[in-house]
Amino acid sequence: MHSVFKLPIIGLSLMVEAFKTLNAILIMKLKSILILIVFPLITYAQMGPQQVIYGGGSFGISAAWIINQTNYGFAELDYVPEIGYSFGASGGMIINRGNAIEVDLLYTRQGQKYEDVIEFFVDSFNRVKKEVRLHYLQVPVVFKHIFDLQHGDFDKEDPKFFLGAGLQFGFLTKAKVQYYRDGIEENFALAQATNSNIEEPPAKSSNLFNKIDISLVGTMGVRRYLTEKLIVSIEAKGGLSMTDMNQKNWQFENPDGIYKPSRNMLLTLKLSAFYELSSSKSVIPSDQ
Repeated sequence: MHSVFKLPIIGLSLMVEAFKTLNAILIMKLKSILILIVFPLITYAQMGPQQVIYGGGSFGISAAWIINQTNYGFAELDYVPEIGYSFGASGGMIINRGNAIEVDLLYTRQGQKYEDVIEFFVDSFNRVKKEVRLHYLQVPVVFKHIFDLQHGDFDKEDPKFFLGAGLQFGFLTKAKVQYYRDGIEENFALAQATNSNIEEPPAKSSNLFNKIDISLVGTMGVRRYLTEKLIVSIEAKGGLSMTDMNQKNWQFENPDGIYKPSRNMLLTLKLSAFYELSSSKSVIPSDQ
């Protein structure tokens, strides 16, 4: 075959293989998420008689921080308060003695803002602003204990206090870092995110961060039946990353020669609405 025809065919073959690879990665990620959701529910359901299965949605407003900021070898900047949000689907199962498991599939926006005056050169000071915006698909798996459940209908007219703890698995979907010096936006990768071991600056902001973030979460709140089937819940939820959010090539020591892993931290006020999908048997009081 003439070489002029070979190049387009080779290019098409490479595109097909790249598409297959991307499709396989997406399928693996979706399977992982489904396993995280379904396996705990099945396992916990086998521990005792099923009582209530419920599903619905939630929305949350968060105070967001990045603890131990990385400024790629430069001094840390002063923190500025940042507000994040989350929304998505929620569901759970209540077992005997007030024990429950709840799983969410949430889209979250979080990150950190910074602002400071930096001396870049001798007697030359600049006001610097930096904004880090991170978007995650979060899958929290939380075990809860609901207090004072009684026989029969869960005392549907009374609000119930609960405590919970668990793990949250985050998958980074998008990241953006904006950098301003004296009000003028600069290319952050060229201005700050430099690595002498890498010839080119990061092609996009998301390359600076790890794709998976695992956090410990804790929660406390109140839930109540509004009708025979409709449940509302309001809770205060906290989370802190156990993993370093910085990608390996972008883990730099600060000017004192110390590197500290950067971690996401969230304090969230979460409002949820659930519908009771099924229920069976009576609840055994917690003192039995």
